Amino acid sequence: MKKIIILSLIVTSQLMAHAQTSGDPKVDALIAQLKDQNNSKGTVTFSGKGATVTDAASIIKNQNGVYDVGSSLVKSNSPSQIHLLVKKITNGKQTIIKDKNNSSIALINGTAYELAGDITFTVKGKTVNASFKGTLYEIDKKKAKAADTPSGTITATFKNITIPNM
Repeated sequence: MKKIIILSLIVTSQLMAHAQTSGDPKVDALIAQLKDQNNSKGTVTFSGKGATVTDAASIIKNQNGVYDVGSSLVKSNSPSQIHLLVKKITNGKQTIIKDKNNSSIALINGTAYELAGDITFTVKGKTVNASFKGTLYEIDKKKAKAADTPSGTITATFKNITIPNM
């Protein structure tokens, strides 16, 4: 169920990108980040389950301070997407968030996966490059719960992503 909610939020975020303002400062900050994605030159290339996808990429920071590093919510043209959640954007390696409230996900050829793994950031000013290597856990469509047994591996490379102002 949590994965369905996350995917619903992604779609809702795309729709909100075209709104002017909401009157709520937190929502307005998110809308501003989504609008800034139109100027982003960031890209992501990820491979898993026999597919390789190159797409527009961005970073969004939510009101709880969690960063979503992944496929652009505004500029993505691919049905396959990746979204990695991290607590901070700093040089070096860190484990992506995977807990009861937050999960990193990938959608590959219509199948959703929960992810586990490490991302390594290289930060230069307001621009980030990163590499990710992780494990896929298929999300059962009927239960909306990730399998306990790994379904495969995934790698991703992020280039030239702008860190959002907040």
